Amino acid sequence: MYIVKNRARLIKLKDSFSSEPRVDADSKLTNEELRKISLGNLYVYQQNGTLNTLSTGVNETVLDTILTEYWDITDRDSAISTLSYLMQTPSAYPFVCASKAFVIGGEEGKKWMETQLMESFEGTEGHEEEKKELLDRCHEMLGYLEENYEFFKDLKWLDSKEDMEKLGILAWDAGRLNFVARACMDKKLISKEECMECVEHAYELTREAYADWTGFAHSYVIGRSLWNGSTNMWGLADDLLESKESPWTYVAW
Repeated sequence: MYIVKNRARLIKLKDSFSSEPRVDADSKLTNEELRKISLGNLYVYQQNGTLNTLSTGVNETVLDTILTEYWDITDRDSAISTLSYLMQTPSAYPFVCASKAFVIGGEEGKKWMETQLMESFEGTEGHEEEKKELLDRCHEMLGYLEENYEFFKDLKWLDSKEDMEKLGILAWDAGRLNFVARACMDKKLISKEECMECVEHAYELTREAYADWTGFAHSYVIGRSLWNGSTNMWGLADDLLESKESPWTYVAW
């Protein structure tokens, strides 16, 4: 198991330095189909997958590692459970609380956030571990907002704290749902029809939330930065917004 996991990491590291986005020259997908499938393309591109096919095109060893090690998906039941979780946009409520606290600022913002969370718990008994997990997640997200805001402002992605709040991070949940569903299909854990249900759901979540691929890409990258603190996907986003191989440059939002 140690060898398999580390081999996957080495492949992933090697693939991350590939020069150009990968596409299938024989793909027959229509622009309408590509528009929906392309919501997962930042995740696909990060793993050196194929940008214009329903299959992710990700190396199978890497795909195994992503699903089992990062998503705890080992069988059909865990696949369905994870996809159901992602369909609920799990980042949405923590972001609403953390971004508002960020705009308010300082201790006043933190106090507002904690009060908001306590009020949301009223009338609920038990589930103390889940409540603590949500509170901790909101505090962590607020910390990443404070840490990364200036970075995205320097990129000219944002002009103000309010811009961060308005942009939101819905793309982060939708993009992951899209990719994980396709990965599960690739591993035959779900059917093509079930995969497409997830792809359609992600599309419906986002199609009126953004005006273009740029807004979607920025939302995804910022969402990821608030999940693990890393801002390192901004360059991949720029690649997909500029490369002639990327569907984002020739398929309208």
